[in-house]
Amino acid sequence: MAHRYSASRAPLGAPKSPEPHERIAAVPTVATIGAYRFFFYSNEGFEPPHIHVREGKKLAKFWLEPVSVASSTRFAAHELNELVRLVMNNREEFLEAWNEHFGSTI
Repeated sequence: MAHRYSASRAPLGAPKSPEPHERIAAVPTVATIGAYRFFFYSNEGFEPPHIHVREGKKLAKFWLEPVSVASSTRFAAHELNELVRLVMNNREEFLEAWNEHFGSTI
């Protein structure tokens, strides 16, 4: 029996094309402060301005307008408080890097 495939469906077992948000993205580092690396993913320009922070296996995401914690994995509360302070102190630099990379949001 012959297999019929529609133009909109891939054959069974064929690799699926990744959705736009699943594609591998560049990860520009905006700043390194102490052990913290501040960066964003190049495929996240559709979201409001934000910055990611990594230290080892710990990861957090901060909205920049206004500064607030969007998500956090493995950071203790006192570390998040320190990170909020660092993001607030460097907010303009982070927004400038965001706007240079993704285009101005203003």
